[in-house]
Amino acid sequence: LATGPKNNIRARKVGVDEGRWQVSIMYSSDGGASSLKPPHRTVTLDAPTPEIWTDEPDGKVASTASKEVRPFFTAALLSMWDNIVGPRVQCEWNMFGSEWQANSKVVEYVASHTLNGEICRTEELAVAPGQIVENKLYVLSEHKVLVTAFIFSSFLATQGPCVFSLSLLLPLDRLSSYLPLHKLCEERMKERIDRLTALYKQHELLETVLDKFSSEVPNFISSVYRVYHMTLPETMSAEGTAFDAEHQTMLDMEFLRMMITSHLQTCGCSIVVGKTASDVNLVIRTLALFITPSERSCSRLLDPGDPNVQYEPDLFLQGLLQDASGNVAIPEQDVIRSRLPSSLVDLTRLNVKQTNQMHKHDVVRQEFLESQHLMLQQQLQQNGSDPLQSLCRFHTTNDRSELVQSFLKEVFQLNPRCGVREAFIALFIRRVHRRALALIKYVQSDQSYQDSKATSSVPSAPPSAMYSNIGGARPSVVRNLRHDLSLENDGDFKIILAMAEKMRPGLFTWLLGDPRRQGERYQYEFEAL
Repeated sequence: LATGPKNNIRARKVGVDEGRWQVSIMYSSDGGASSLKPPHRTVTLDAPTPEIWTDEPDGKVASTASKEVRPFFTAALLSMWDNIVGPRVQCEWNMFGSEWQANSKVVEYVASHTLNGEICRTEELAVAPGQIVENKLYVLSEHKVLVTAFIFSSFLATQGPCVFSLSLLLPLDRLSSYLPLHKLCEERMKERIDRLTALYKQHELLETVLDKFSSEVPNFISSVYRVYHMTLPETMSAEGTAFDAEHQTMLDMEFLRMMITSHLQTCGCSIVVGKTASDVNLVIRTLALFITPSERSCSRLLDPGDPNVQYEPDLFLQGLLQDASGNVAIPEQDVIRSRLPSSLVDLTRLNVKQTNQMHKHDVVRQEFLESQHLMLQQQLQQNGSDPLQSLCRFHTTNDRSELVQSFLKEVFQLNPRCGVREAFIALFIRRVHRRALALIKYVQSDQSYQDSKATSSVPSAPPSAMYSNIGGARPSVVRNLRHDLSLENDGDFKIILAMAEKMRPGLFTWLLGDPRRQGERYQYEFEAL
């Protein structure tokens, strides 16, 4: 480390190879009034220009001529509130080659805007450091910057609880591209903030904390980078899918039925694995016809030129390549972290598997995240696999949906040209939406649902409300609902219920019950006999 006079630049370069990322580190400090604040660390992430992959009509993915693209994120800032100097930047990560200019005034401006007004929240956030993370979105038109900030607290050995801000900076013209990925970025950043608060608790030296946490930033940027550059278009046609004239005989009709049924039952989240990227992407495009444009923007085609593609939680559609023996690495803990259940489509073995249904998956996910947070904060080492992981493994499914079966029978009787099949698929999705809305209105009109929402916290709640609170709706309510809405078929019921869950979160649990309280439910039923 070369040190100069006070307030001059102190710099060093470290040959740290983070995979495809070259990291250089610099400590800088400006003169004048800002010299009252200690210098912050600046990290430059240098990524090579990627190849852009585009869709071809034949369903393959091919590389075009390499052209320059801007990084998705331009910078990231870690700031804290200092009771003496106010908002203070601890570390700044810059993307090499981006339009971001290392302007200290802009850096201080972002740190000030994200932390101003948060000083009174120190005691509130200190109750559960790392668990209460508030996300805010700022549009700084004067600087042409979009900022998404994550406010959290952590304990420092020398100062006690402090408020921090971890901000991601993007060009303002990326607003429409970022919004579909916002929920994905929020979930991934919360995981990294949990690790950061644990580092603050374990180490007193700021240098040690930043050295260990800096490796997390390139991994996060790389994952979002792949999704952004391999995302599906918002508007899709049947060309290059199993519904066009050229590829409609490539997939077995029974396998296609199982694939679409499971995909709809897991809220439109599926993982497609196979031996070749062209086959995997063909299935991804086929399933993408059954999700919304915003969900397609949070999906990813398989890049045949990227050997480092891994499973990414919270994507609606993604593909992975199998090895020579037909196996693929999908970490169970990452599957649990996903907000929605998932389907696994195996093109080699021609089988379809899925995780637990929504009400069970959500319970396992919450308990797993709480256990992981506790282990991080208490500096515990996990011995072996978490027992919760075994509760979220993929299991074979073969639900027969009359809704999907009649759809496939009719769609292949139509002309594959002139957009006729695309219109019929859109009509099928609209029909599923309408039936899901009918289910929601049916449930909302039920007296037990109204009682559970209105008097759930009242000790003298009616028996119907108490029953709903401990284990879901009465069996008679579910039975009458399925009869009145013509959902006697289990496959159809799960599809409509999954669609209703996306529109009205929590409906799945109310109908089928909280798995953690099934014992209380059975006890209540026996006592009512």
